[in-house]
Amino acid sequence: KRYTRIYPLGPEGGPAVGAIFATARGPHFLGLETLCRKGGPLAPLPPCRLDLARWGLLGRYLVSPPRFTRPAGTARVTLDGEIQSLLSGILAKEAARVKPKWAAALVMDPRNGRILALASWPFFDPNRPGDLKASPLEGRRNHALESRFPPGSTMKSFIVAAALQEGLVRPGEIVDCSWNVAGGWRIPGCVRTIHDDHRLEPARVPLEEVIVQSSNIGAVKIGRKFQAERYVAWLEKFGLDRKTGLPLPGEAAPDFRKVRRLPANQANFLRWDGPSISHGYAIGLSLAGLATAYCALVNGGRRVRPFLLEEVTDPRRGRKHYRPARPARILSPEVAATMRSILGRVVSEEKGTAYRMAGSLGRKLLGGKTGTSFMRVGGKRRYWAIFVGFAPKENPRYLAAAVFYKENTRRFYGGSNAGPTVRDILLGLLEREKAQ
Repeated sequence: KRYTRIYPLGPEGGPAVGAIFATARGPHFLGLETLCRKGGPLAPLPPCRLDLARWGLLGRYLVSPPRFTRPAGTARVTLDGEIQSLLSGILAKEAARVKPKWAAALVMDPRNGRILALASWPFFDPNRPGDLKASPLEGRRNHALESRFPPGSTMKSFIVAAALQEGLVRPGEIVDCSWNVAGGWRIPGCVRTIHDDHRLEPARVPLEEVIVQSSNIGAVKIGRKFQAERYVAWLEKFGLDRKTGLPLPGEAAPDFRKVRRLPANQANFLRWDGPSISHGYAIGLSLAGLATAYCALVNGGRRVRPFLLEEVTDPRRGRKHYRPARPARILSPEVAATMRSILGRVVSEEKGTAYRMAGSLGRKLLGGKTGTSFMRVGGKRRYWAIFVGFAPKENPRYLAAAVFYKENTRRFYGGSNAGPTVRDILLGLLEREKAQ
């Protein structure tokens, strides 16, 4: 008899659910299938032994019944099959339009950290392990967790929120985003110039417009109001210094090295790495890490811990429930409400960077922040287009994020390239609620 492992979600659930396939070094586990590794809560009961040679040859479980035993347990996860299918379909459609090298998207509940859907493109089909074995690593990577990127302008929201909470700025306070040299603002006592993608008119704008119109100059000036120690402490409060802890293999740790060095050199904080971090460079995050940190900006000010597992039933150890960690308050309700309002204006106001992408319905229902980042590495121009959004605007039940990566391109922006994925998934979820 031939025993096969069936994955009902197929390619749509590949990155999260994962797969098991054979290599010359033994079985290789992807996604939640890592729970089946030796010692894991879903590992086969002894004395089960899989014939790896035959398994590797066929790309299937092929063992005689006496040597095959039932799994040690079952797992219930937070993924919603309908939302997963919706997200995967939208991501595939947008990947065909944008033609990135890779892309990723996720949906979570910002109130408690529950992961509702997780997708990474290009997809792989766990029901075809032979193809998995032959495919390049890039095709099996879960880019939502395993790939790290500069967050670009999505970083500005954390800087403004922290400054509001510290009392360094007030809602409506005027920020001077004018240029003092051709093309931007030169940092005092330094040869470095901070550039904005476009000149703000007028240049002196209320604090909120720094995020709505996404001014690098404004974000850098607000960041320079901090002492370095407090600046670093706030990025740690948002959880930007650590992994999410999701039970999936290969999660990339944040690149927090330059942030940690800031307190040792105040001049560096004011002139070099500090300004870079304030507008989304000199730091690297995964999409899951960025989305998790954004939850605190839209859920009333509480930091959540994301989770995928709800329950594992193991005959040897009984039933274990994975309850979400209690959210920790890091922002006052007033500051959180201000941030949620500002992020809503990014989408609803004509000068907002997501206004054109959102459409008439999106402008009424959604909030979010665009981000674009660029690096030149090894002769390649690397671009990331990012968007984090939430819905409904007043009392968010869904937070979605997407990132698209492309090389050697031009005019690659978060609003026009990553934004439609988030817009379509959020509007689709609200429409789904109405139909239920």
